[in-house]
Amino acid sequence: MLAAILAAALSFSSCSLIDDGSQVEKPGDETPGDENPGENPGDNTGEPSEKELTVQLSTSLITADGLSFAEIKVFLGSEQVTEGVKFYDAYTNKPVSIPDFVFTANTAGNYTFWASYKTYVSKSFTITAISSRVPVIPQDTDPSNTSFARRVLIVDYTGTGCGYCPFMVSLLHKFGLDAQNSDRYLLAACHSFNESDPSFFKPNLDGAMGVASYPTLVLDMNSAKKFSNYQSLSSFQTTFNSEYAAENAECGIAVSNVVDGNQLIINIAVKAAVSGEYRVAALVLEDGIQAKQSNSGAAKIDGVDFDVHNHSIRAICGQRSSVDFSGNSLTIGAGESAEQFFIVDIDEAWKAENLNLIVYVTTDKNKKFTVNNAVACPVNGSVGFDYAK
Repeated sequence: MLAAILAAALSFSSCSLIDDGSQVEKPGDETPGDENPGENPGDNTGEPSEKELTVQLSTSLITADGLSFAEIKVFLGSEQVTEGVKFYDAYTNKPVSIPDFVFTANTAGNYTFWASYKTYVSKSFTITAISSRVPVIPQDTDPSNTSFARRVLIVDYTGTGCGYCPFMVSLLHKFGLDAQNSDRYLLAACHSFNESDPSFFKPNLDGAMGVASYPTLVLDMNSAKKFSNYQSLSSFQTTFNSEYAAENAECGIAVSNVVDGNQLIINIAVKAAVSGEYRVAALVLEDGIQAKQSNSGAAKIDGVDFDVHNHSIRAICGQRSSVDFSGNSLTIGAGESAEQFFIVDIDEAWKAENLNLIVYVTTDKNKKFTVNNAVACPVNGSVGFDYAK
């Protein structure tokens, strides 16, 4: 089972969130790790009040080697406080020593603190120490470039008990064989039809997208962009072409990740072509899941085994509520980039060697956040920004 392991994690989220520089809840207001659904500490972009004590971190993720560090800055209103600050363990409320506002650790784990200054008390903040290296984003090969390659995210809503779902698998296979499509989309499969499915995905992604029948494709996490006519490849090609042309890539995505014990540590960088709010999320997918597939007559295709299930969604990082999977918020200026960390607990039922990632970024279109761009990344691997050719 996935567990929310950080104080800044949303209680309904499949993944734990590390939100650099965020302002988190005041000790005593909430138990760490039990925040109100829908609140993302990183979304608070307003100026602190004159009498508010706030904390900013240089990073929320370090290596537990005694050398990697997080620098802590404490502010009263807009003024940095460098003397007279005390730190406390958020779970025991006992004082702790953090010399020179620099935190290091020799033991992997989650360290949650709050700060006090005179009569002021900060909200709690968490620093996570991992036993492996912190994933490093690949160097930007063209820093001045903001023209990015775009990929449409296709999610196939399916299940082993769905007899007509193999027809959609066949359609997608043929679609992918067309050279004009091969580098313009990414595919994930949401197994939400029957709970006996070993790939069954419990979070309400199908409900959030308004999926009422199976099989159904949803493009770019947009409930208005659904496709169910599995008998017409030409119709889907038209639908896809329209969606691909409807968006310019307003951002690029770079990813680096590492498996650390039973956890997957994901570091994501989003680079903006246009200033604004971007939301970033990640899908953890598994390939090669063996399960008997119901089939109502779909013909066999060379290279396709309907009983082997690929691209199956195992986790979503960045779920904001039971009906909002748009991701965690980053405000980025044009030509600038920002990073987001996620941590996923790897379930013992998954095969870690068969896992891979899709990271997607959503933008606000008519007061609805839908996918603007997406990128795939292998587990224990990395990808840099992909610029338009």
